[in-house]
Amino acid sequence: MIPLTATYRLQLHREFGFADATRLVPYLQRLGVSHVYLPPVLAARPGSTHGYDVVDPTRANPELGGDMGFVALADAVHAHGMGLIVDIVPNHMGAGPANPYWLDVLALGRDSRWARWFDVDWSASHARGRIVLPVLGDGPEEVLARGELRLAVQGDAFVVRYYEHLFPLDPRTVHELFAVTHTYVFPPHAREDEAEWARLRAGLQGEGGRALDADAASDAVRAASDAVRAATALIARSEAVRAYVEWVLDVFASGDDGRMRLAALLERQRWRLAHWRETTRELHFRRFFDVTELVAVRVEDPAVFEAYHAWTLAQVAAGRIDGLRVDHVDGLADPHAYLRMLRAALDARRPDERVPILVEKILAHGEALRPEWPVDGTTGYEALNEIERVFVSPDGAATLERGYRRQLRARPTATYADVAERGKEHVLRTAFRPELRRLVSLLMRVARAVGVDAKPAAMSEALLQLAIALPVYRTYVRASASDGRLVADPHDRRLLEDAVAHATARGVAKPDVLHFVAGVLLGDVPGDVPMKAAQRRAAHEAALRFQQTSGPATAKGIEDTALYRWFPVASLNEVGGEPDHPLEAAVEELHAANAARGARWPRAMVAATTHDTKRSADVRARLDALAEVPARWNALVGRWHRRHAPLRTKVGRRNVPDANTEWLLYQTLVGIWPEGHDGAADDALVARVQEYLRKAMREAKAQTSWTQPNAAYEDGVLAFARAVMVEDGGAEFRTELASLLAVVAPAGRWTSLARTLLQGAAPGTPDTYRGDELWQLALVDPDNRGPVDWAERKVALVERELGTVAPAELLEHAADGRIKLHVLRSVLQARRAHAALFTDGSYVPLHATGEHAVHVVAFARVHEGRAAIAVAPRLPLGLAPDGAPPVGARWGDTRLDLGTVRHALGTSALRDLVSGGEVPVEDSISLARLLDALPVALFIGD
Repeated sequence: MIPLTATYRLQLHREFGFADATRLVPYLQRLGVSHVYLPPVLAARPGSTHGYDVVDPTRANPELGGDMGFVALADAVHAHGMGLIVDIVPNHMGAGPANPYWLDVLALGRDSRWARWFDVDWSASHARGRIVLPVLGDGPEEVLARGELRLAVQGDAFVVRYYEHLFPLDPRTVHELFAVTHTYVFPPHAREDEAEWARLRAGLQGEGGRALDADAASDAVRAASDAVRAATALIARSEAVRAYVEWVLDVFASGDDGRMRLAALLERQRWRLAHWRETTRELHFRRFFDVTELVAVRVEDPAVFEAYHAWTLAQVAAGRIDGLRVDHVDGLADPHAYLRMLRAALDARRPDERVPILVEKILAHGEALRPEWPVDGTTGYEALNEIERVFVSPDGAATLERGYRRQLRARPTATYADVAERGKEHVLRTAFRPELRRLVSLLMRVARAVGVDAKPAAMSEALLQLAIALPVYRTYVRASASDGRLVADPHDRRLLEDAVAHATARGVAKPDVLHFVAGVLLGDVPGDVPMKAAQRRAAHEAALRFQQTSGPATAKGIEDTALYRWFPVASLNEVGGEPDHPLEAAVEELHAANAARGARWPRAMVAATTHDTKRSADVRARLDALAEVPARWNALVGRWHRRHAPLRTKVGRRNVPDANTEWLLYQTLVGIWPEGHDGAADDALVARVQEYLRKAMREAKAQTSWTQPNAAYEDGVLAFARAVMVEDGGAEFRTELASLLAVVAPAGRWTSLARTLLQGAAPGTPDTYRGDELWQLALVDPDNRGPVDWAERKVALVERELGTVAPAELLEHAADGRIKLHVLRSVLQARRAHAALFTDGSYVPLHATGEHAVHVVAFARVHEGRAAIAVAPRLPLGLAPDGAPPVGARWGDTRLDLGTVRHALGTSALRDLVSGGEVPVEDSISLARLLDALPVALFIGD
C-alpha cells in the first residue's frame, strides 16, 4: 500500500472534471503528494459545483467524465506512484428530477422499492401517508389558479411541472387523465397509432391506489408502471399520439373545470405540495441540516448500505480507490455501526491492506474522537484551530475585543458563549422545528406509557434546552449488540447530566420534563417498565434522532450563525473554532494535541484551508497579525467609523451597515486587499466582497436572512462597501488600509510559512487545498472555489526543481508566493522520503531560551535513530515591527534547546531541507543560525 504522507484536495465540477484532474497528476506527484484527494465523484444534480448532492450512487458523475474518465484518472494517479482518496456522502442525496430513486418514492409512496432508502416519517398524522413537499412560492390554491402547475410527459412518466421542479404521477392514477369525455379526432393517416393507443389506454386502468395487501399492491404497481412505460414509448415515437396527449393535458390547464380536475388528480398522488414557508410545520422527512433539497438516506439499513456503496466498493476492490473520507458522519443514526459496516466492507475488498477511513467530525475543545471507531482519524478541523491559536497574541486579542465591544456598544456581560447559545436556540426554534416535532411525537408516546404528564410544548422546550446546553455536537448512545437496549458510556452520560443541570439553571424548561427526556435519551426510560413493543421502539428512536438533530443544529447555530455574529478576531472564527478559548497556553496545547494525535491517530488529516473554511489560511494569517497591532487597529476602526458616517444610510431607524457588519467589512478587506494598492478596487474585488457580505449577513440572521431577506438593508450595506472600496469618500480609508497592510501583509506571509511547516511536519497527514501552494487570499464559498492558475504553479515548481532561484531571492520576492510553494514542497518531499519518521516517529516538544523565546515554535520527530527538527516563528511583528523577515540577527540571543533529542542527532551537521544550509550539532543552537536564511527550517539529523 502507498504510504499516506500528504494529500492534495481538488474540486471537481462541470468546468473541471476527471480529464482536467488527470492532467495535474504529474505536477502533484512532483510536488510531493502521496494521495490525490477528490470530492464526491458519484452522479450529482446537473450543474453541481461540489458533488454533495448525489442523485445516483451507481455510477461516476457524467458531467465529470463518467466511469471511463474516473478510471483514467485513477490509473494515472497510480501510474505516478500515488493513491486516491474519495469523499463519500452516506447521509443524504439530492432530491429532485435527476434522482430516479426519489422520483420513484414520490410516485409510489411506501409501495416504492426504494422507500426504505429515505428517512421519511410515514406515520406523520398531517401527511396521511403522503410526502409533503414545501416548494411552492404561494399557497397551493393560488398556484393552481394561476396555472403554474402543468401536466407533462417526461421520459417514461407522466409528471406535474412547477418551474424547475418535477413531480411524477402515481402510474396507478394515470388512467384518470384519459377518462375525460372529448371529441378529439386522430388524423386519417394515424389510424394504426390510434388503435395501438386504444389498446395501451385499456392497460392503464389500474387499482388507482386502492388499499391492497402487499402482494396485490406490488402486482398493481408493476402492471401500472409497465403500462405507463409502454404508453410513453408510443408517445415518444408517434407524433399523432403525442399531439393527442398534449391536447388532453391541456384540458387540465384550461378554465375552472380543468383546474378542478387537476386538483382532484393531485389529491390522488403520493405527494402533496405546500408553500415553502410551511416547511417548519409540514416537513416530515429528515434532511441534511436544514436543506430541504437534500433528503437523508437510511444508510444504517444493511440493504441500503450495500446498494448505496456498491460502486464505491467495486472501485476499492479494483484498486482504484485507496481511502475514503466520510462526509457528515454525525448525521448518521449510529456512526459506530455504519463505520463498522464500512470497515468490514473495505477489509473484504482489500484483505491484505488497511484502506484508511477519515471522518468529517467537528471535535469540541477537550473532546476526543471515539477510540472504538474503526477509522484513521478526522479531516483535521481540530488541528486547524490548534495551529491557528498559536499565531494570535493573547494580549492583542483581548485589546481587539475591547475595541470591538466599544464599537458595538456591547453589554459588559455579553460573551461569545451567550451568542453561541442564542444561535443554537434560533435555529432550533425555526429551521429545526420539523425535527423537534418528530421527536416530541415519539416522546409523547413514551410519556403516556410510563405515566408522565407533560404537554407537547413542554416536551419540545425540554428537548430544545438540552440541545442548547450540550457542549458537543452530539452524543453516541447506541443499541447494545446483545439485547438491543440503549447504552450510554460514562462520557455521554456525564454530558447529558451536565446539560440537564445547565438547562435547569436557565429556568426555561420544566425540571421534571428535562429529567424525563434525558432519561429517554440515555436509555434509562422506560427501563423495566412494561411497555408495548411500539412504545419501546419510540423511546429507542427518540434517543437516536435527538443525536441526529443536535449535531446539525449545533453546526447551523454556531458555524452558520454565531460565528457570523461575534468576531473581534475573525481568524479565530473557523469551522470547529471556539473564539473565546483562552490563548495563553496555545503553544503547550498544540504540543499536547500533536503528541496525542501521533500516538492514537497518526494518519489523521491536518487541515489549513478546505472547501468549507470561512477564510483561507493566508487570509487568517493576515488577520492574526492584527492582534500584534491592536491599538493601531482599534484607532483606525474608530476613525473609519466616524469618517464614513456620510456613507451610511438608514433603513427605518437603523444605521446601514450596523457597527458589527462594518467591523467585519474592514477585517475582510485587510484579509484580501491587494498589497501595495491604495487606489480604487476593481469590479471583480468589489463583487467578491459584496457576495461575501450578503452571505455573512444572511448567515448571521440578525438584519436579514436566507428565508426572509431584507433587500433594503442588504443593498445599503453593499453600497457602503462599494463606496469605501471605490468612491472618493473612501480614498483616505484606502490609503490608510494600504499603510496598515505594508506591515500586516508581510507578517501574514511569515505566519503562513510557519503554519505550512507546522502542519507538514507534525503528526498526521497534511492536506493542501487546491491552489493553496501559492498565496491564496480567499473567503468562503463560492470565493474559495474560483479558478486556479495551474500554469503559474507548474512554472514555480519547475523553478524549484531546477534550482534556478536561491532562497535569498525567494525571500526578497516573497510576495509572489514562490517561497510558500518551496516550503510546502520541501516538507512534502521530506515526508515522502522519510515516511516512517513522520508517520511513526515520536513527537518531542522543543523549548527556547532568550529574549525572543516566546516567538518560536519547535518540535522534533524521532524514529529509530533518526530525527527531524521543525522550527517556525510566531507573532513575527514582535521580532520585526516593520514586517521584515524574522531571520538572522532578529532573533538576538534566543537559543533552541536540543538536549532532549541530542541522542538522535549524531555528530554530523544538521541539514536544513528548506534552505539547504547546515548547522553543527550542539545541545543548544542559536535561532539566528537555525533561521539564518529563511523564516522556517526543517532539519534532518542521523
